[in-house]
Amino acid sequence: MGLLVEILGEQPERGKRFPWALGDVSAKTGRALQLPFDAVWESRRLIVEVDEDQHRKPAPFFDHPERTTVSGVTRSEQRPLYDERKRSAARREGYRVLVVPWDESRKVRRRDRDADLERYRQLIEREGLLRGR
Repeated sequence: MGLLVEILGEQPERGKRFPWALGDVSAKTGRALQLPFDAVWESRRLIVEVDEDQHRKPAPFFDHPERTTVSGVTRSEQRPLYDERKRSAARREGYRVLVVPWDESRKVRRRDRDADLERYRQLIEREGLLRGR
């Protein structure tokens, strides 16, 4: 996220929740929780979601296959449903949503900061998000 902050020149709100992005209703409480977004730049109507490995492949630490969620499915089944629900709701509310795939193995290998910065800059420019900066 640091490279995006560097490009955009401002800090996002992290973990922001909205009343229009809700999970399923809990049978126990009768409530639906507001789903968190990774980073929100309100001034740009931009939401960035980082898809770590567990968004694309099995991750027992996050999935808890032995437990059922309020949605009646496992966490690994619920995650893509909630991801799509949040992103669709954000777009309906007039936000641009950028999804950044993140490979956990990159923490181990050496990163190419300049290449990453250029890749993010191109993504941001393609979306027209540097205007008015």
